[in-house]
Amino acid sequence: MKKKKKVEQKSANINIGKNNNNKVSSSLVSSSNDYKWLCHIDPESGDVFYENVSSGSTQWERPNESVKPHWLAHLDQDSGELYFENIDTGETSWDKPDEFSDPDEKWCAKKDVKTSQYVYENLESGQSQKECPSIFQEKIPEQEWVRHFDPNSGEYYYENARTGITQWDPPNGAKFD
Repeated sequence: MKKKKKVEQKSANINIGKNNNNKVSSSLVSSSNDYKWLCHIDPESGDVFYENVSSGSTQWERPNESVKPHWLAHLDQDSGELYFENIDTGETSWDKPDEFSDPDEKWCAKKDVKTSQYVYENLESGQSQKECPSIFQEKIPEQEWVRHFDPNSGEYYYENARTGITQWDPPNGAKFD
C-alpha cells in the first residue's frame, strides 16, 4: 500500500507520540456519528492513515466518505500563540476548533457545547480537567497594553495583549514612551 501523506513538522521539535499504538481513544470519537472515518498519525512514520469507524479497518489512502477533522495545536515560535493544523486536509487556522490535540497526542481538548469552555483529557490516564495543561498554554505578553496609531483618525488606540480588548482611552497605570 502506498502512503498518502506525511504530517509536516511546522513547529520546531515536534515528535509524533509513540503511545498511540494505532488505537482509537473513545474521547476522540465524535458523539454525532456523522463521520465514517477517523484520521490518525502513524507513530513510527508520522504518516496520516484512516480508520473506518464501523469496521475498524485502516488504510493509507484518503477515503471518499466523510472523515472527522483531526486538529493538532502547535505553538508559533514567533508570536507565542497557538495555531491549529488539520492533519487530514493540511489546513491551518489561528481559530481554535471545537476539538484538538497536542502533536504528541497526549492531551485532547473538547469544547463543552453548554458552557463554551474547554475540557482537557489526558489520553494516557483518561482523566479530564478544566485547567488548561501547559502544552496548550500560549505565551503571556510581557506588557499587558500595546499602543497603536490609527492613521485614519490620527489618534492612538490601546489594545490589551492578554484579552484582545481595544479602547481609545489610555489604560490606567500603563506607561508608553
